[in-house]
This record gives sequence, structure tokens and C-alpha cells, in this order.
Amino acid sequence: MNKAKKLTYVSIMLCIGLFGCALNQKNTNPTTPDIPEQINWSKFNYKHDFLKRNIKSNKHIMLYITSDYCSACEYFNETALSSTRIIPIVNHSFKAIKLNVDNIPEKHIDNIVAKLNIEYLPTVILYSKHNSEYKEVIRIIGAVSKFDLLKLLRATNSLNLQNNLFNNFTLRPLIFESFNKSKL
Repeated sequence: MNKAKKLTYVSIMLCIGLFGCALNQKNTNPTTPDIPEQINWSKFNYKHDFLKRNIKSNKHIMLYITSDYCSACEYFNETALSSTRIIPIVNHSFKAIKLNVDNIPEKHIDNIVAKLNIEYLPTVILYSKHNSEYKEVIRIIGAVSKFDLLKLLRATNSLNLQNNLFNNFTLRPLIFESFNKSKL
């Protein structure tokens, strides 16, 4: 082989090798951070008041009430709560707490359901800090679309209830209801 053919051959092999390595490597571009695959859920502890336990946090609270036997909950998990647009917002701006009603002892379930006013599953309750305590600002009843959930999370995230404008008003939560729900 002459020198020109060897150089061409080496160049082609080098390009193929580099291209193959590039395909096998994970994207490490710092401008596109890795998106977590799931929401970082905390378990609901029925023995403690979850709102008082998180009072030192500056994050909003997202309480997700679900059941293993709820088809609307399963749909909501697979669509909205698995969305790559939802996960980073929840993990960054919310303390996400999951309450699976199947894991609560029978003697406590009625008290929790009454205290949180739960009638249907799934239910998502979004809390925001108002002065030194959390207030319910949005209640989502049923499996909403990922686009509706995204709008409601952003709306909660944009609230600044520390502002004194809210001190003289009674805060009533926005209730957003879907037809895709299961009776508790």
C-alpha cells in the first residue's frame, strides 16, 4: 500500500472508531442535565403531622393520595407522574409525599380520610407556606393530564404566600376535578 492509501485507511478507521465510541457514551453535555427517572417520594407517616414536620422547608408540599387497586391512579402514575416535564419540577420545588391508603392500618384510615377530606382517588393536594404554616392551595381530584398537572404545579410554584397581601384574606383552595377517578 502506498502512503496515501494507508493515510486514507487509517483516517476512515479512526472516524468509524470515534463515531462508535460516541454512540456508546452517555450524553455528558453540562447544558442538558440528567432528568431523574422518577419523583423522589417520601412516605406518608400517619403518626406525625406532615405539615408541621416540614415547616422549616422552603419547598411547597405535594401530597399524593393513591391506592394499589385504583385504575385511575395507575393511569395517572404512568402518564402525568412519569412525565419528564413533571418530574424535575416536583423534585426541585416540592416536598413530594405519597400516601398509599392500602398501607395505612385500618384503625387510622377513617381519621386520615376525614382530616384530609378525601373522597376520590387519586387526589393530589398542593400546599404552600403562608406565614409560618402550610395552606392547601390546589386540590386535584382524579387523573388529570400531564399538561393540566404541569399548569397547576407551575401555578403553585409561582405563589408567594409570604407576601403580606394575603394576611387579610381567607385562602380557599382551587379544586380541579377530572372524570377519571375512583370512589374511595
